[in-house]
Parts: sequence; structure tokens; C-alpha cells
Amino acid sequence: MENRQDRLIELIESMLSSGWNQTSLSRAIGVSQPTIGRWLAGKNLPEPNSNNFKGLARTTGGTAESLLLYLDSEISLDEYLSSDTKYSRTPEQIKADILRLDPTEIAAVIAFSAEVLAKKFQYPSTETVSQNLHSTDNKVPA
Repeated sequence: MENRQDRLIELIESMLSSGWNQTSLSRAIGVSQPTIGRWLAGKNLPEPNSNNFKGLARTTGGTAESLLLYLDSEISLDEYLSSDTKYSRTPEQIKADILRLDPTEIAAVIAFSAEVLAKKFQYPSTETVSQNLHSTDNKVPA
């Protein structure tokens, strides 16, 4: 049976492999980047009733309760990440998080959002749109 520290490392590594970096993750959680490094090194972990723990849960899409279930090996990482107990944030909270990002991270969020919307509403991809705009068959007559 894994301990909480091992499962915390697994969660953070999952976040890092899905496009986050330690800096953006630390900003979103509300901790310093060295704190993320200490968590990854297995030196410490946030206390379940701390703001750091709540920030980690919120950032990873769960609640403090569901994160604790995951860390205590009561649910798998997949179950935690797809949990129906997702933390619901208001648009204002999401906008505030975005404002803490640097411009390149904001551009990545915009590109990701455009792709998600294109898939969700079955719009052509930005690549297809660009190809169509540059195609001689689709030029608007003068």
C-alpha cells in the first residue's frame, strides 16, 4: 500500500505530464515553487486542513475530501481526477487564476480552450479553418 507522500508525488507528476509546470502549478495552488519541489522530493506534504491542501485539491479538480480519499488509497488517481465531486469555481475565480499566469501560459490556455470548444461543438480545427482561408477555392470574389 502506498503512503500519502507517494500518492501526492503521483498526483503532481500527473499534473506535470498533462502540461503544467512547477511554476504554474505553484501559482495556481498558492504556494511557492520550492514547496512543489519539496512535495515532489517527498520531504513533506500539506496538512489536510491547510489552505495549501485545499488549493491543491481545487487546482487538481477535486475537493479536500476527495483528495484525502485519494491520498489514503481509498480511490485511484483516475477516480480522483474524474470524480463527480469536482470543485466548482466561479468565472471570477477562474479569471483571477488566469491573471496570475504569465503571457505564454495565457496563450496556451486560450489555444487549449479553442480546441476544447471546437471538439465540443464539432467546429473545424483552427488548422482546418486556416487551410480553408488560404485555399483558392474559398476566396471571396472581388
